[in-house]
Amino acid sequence: MPPEGRSSTSVLRTGFLSFRSESFGTPSRRIGFFFFMVVYIFQGYIVKLNYLIGWIEKINYYSCMYNCLLLYRDWVEQASWHLRKEVLAVTYELISTFVTLAKTKSFTKTAEEVFCTQSTASLRIQALEEAYGIKLFHRMGKQVQLTEAGEILLPYAELILSTFREAKERIDQLKNLSCGKIDLISSHTPGTYILPKFLAEFKNAYPGVAINSHVQHAKTVIQELAEGNRFDLGLVSQPWPVEDPRLHCRYLMEDRLALVVSPNHLFARYREIELKALGQETFLISNSASSLVDYLKRLAKDTLEFQKVTIVGNAEAVKKSVKMNLGISILSEYAIQEEVEKGELVKIKLLDAEARRKIYVLERKKRIPSPATLAFTAMLFERMGKKDSRNYQ
Repeated sequence: MPPEGRSSTSVLRTGFLSFRSESFGTPSRRIGFFFFMVVYIFQGYIVKLNYLIGWIEKINYYSCMYNCLLLYRDWVEQASWHLRKEVLAVTYELISTFVTLAKTKSFTKTAEEVFCTQSTASLRIQALEEAYGIKLFHRMGKQVQLTEAGEILLPYAELILSTFREAKERIDQLKNLSCGKIDLISSHTPGTYILPKFLAEFKNAYPGVAINSHVQHAKTVIQELAEGNRFDLGLVSQPWPVEDPRLHCRYLMEDRLALVVSPNHLFARYREIELKALGQETFLISNSASSLVDYLKRLAKDTLEFQKVTIVGNAEAVKKSVKMNLGISILSEYAIQEEVEKGELVKIKLLDAEARRKIYVLERKKRIPSPATLAFTAMLFERMGKKDSRNYQ
């Protein structure tokens, strides 16, 4: 290392000045001094390099320790899960063997009924006696008889086995769709005009499944699914996909929109009309949270400005108001099909735009769907000729 207070550069400069002087005499002495200076200078860099290598080795050491801890954590989690499964299985087997032995009073017959060896049946009873710290059976040769402690335990053990069997039966029924429940929430168009036929079909196929269907405004549907755990599934009709990070949103089908007027309205004589012509009319919508007005303005590229927008409550109220010639509206073709066929409403095509929304299926992320919910969504997508793309794992 260079002397204290002197840098390697100053030492090198001094050395070379001396090297050029006549005091070094012979060339061999000069060559030796040259190599001495080179070693002297690089000695400092070698020390620094060793220091850096030491730090790299420490980093590698701590990295290896961290990876080992991660592997140990995974191993503990897996081992604890398998241990819990074994404890549950052993507990059920112990109780089952105990109840069977109390009934048969013979280890030989008990082993046959619970499908194990006689020695295994004996070990299970011993384990149960050790767990309670008291003898449960009197051993009298080949026969056994319950002790007072065994008599106390027997009804509880029978209740445990009965509860296990009942739980298994209920779960099997749930998996087989013999029972179950689906709580649905939908906006007005899918909930009123589209879902009922699918609900009827599903109910006929699985009469044991209870279905509760609720109809709300689209924003309420989204809020209920995103913030609560009450509903399994939701359907909304929207111009755009729902972009809530808490929800899965899947496209199901198109929802075509149509301009509807009363047969007595001035527009009823036209088959087609420009979108911007609607601005001078009283435009009826179902609720203040409706995205319809903003969607129509965007569709008309901001050439449409409604002079008067009236809120009337819901789609049925809108239709009745239009029939009474209180205004015009744009509604789903699913909602107006019956009234148009009867001549109570007139459907008019828009010249410069094709208004449509899309119906989306919504589910809360990380919520595990029930077998009934899985079956219902699968039926919905199958009827629409689509594949259910949701990954439920």
